[in-house]
Amino acid sequence: MEKLNNVKVSSLTRNCFDKYPVWTWDDEKENQCPVKLEGNILPNDLGTLFIKADIKIKNGMEFDGYVIGLISFYCFAAFVNGKKFMFNMTLKDLIKIEMKKFLRQLKTDAITIFPVNYHTIFQFPDNTKVSGVFNLT
Repeated sequence: MEKLNNVKVSSLTRNCFDKYPVWTWDDEKENQCPVKLEGNILPNDLGTLFIKADIKIKNGMEFDGYVIGLISFYCFAAFVNGKKFMFNMTLKDLIKIEMKKFLRQLKTDAITIFPVNYHTIFQFPDNTKVSGVFNLT
């Protein structure tokens, strides 16, 4: 497993994850670069990872997206109609703002998105799978 420093982006898009399902920070922590994997085993020595994930909100709607973290995950992004919506669980005030934009994009204000389930095909070397639930508490 290695970081591909010759490919860098400043903002991850859905297309980025179609090409490379796992990303990490470059050495300067200014851009993201893809991670070359061996199978579906994730590295635990490259720092924070951005991992392609299936995102499912409370009402059952599903979206392509990704999760951010290493072993424990603190943020997720969902792609909706070509736009990215980020929900950093450590920034509760910003979640409320992003949720309004997200619901507007879905053309509804009548749903609650939390809890949000996420699932990936990846795991760490100790067999810990990358899946779980984000709750707004």
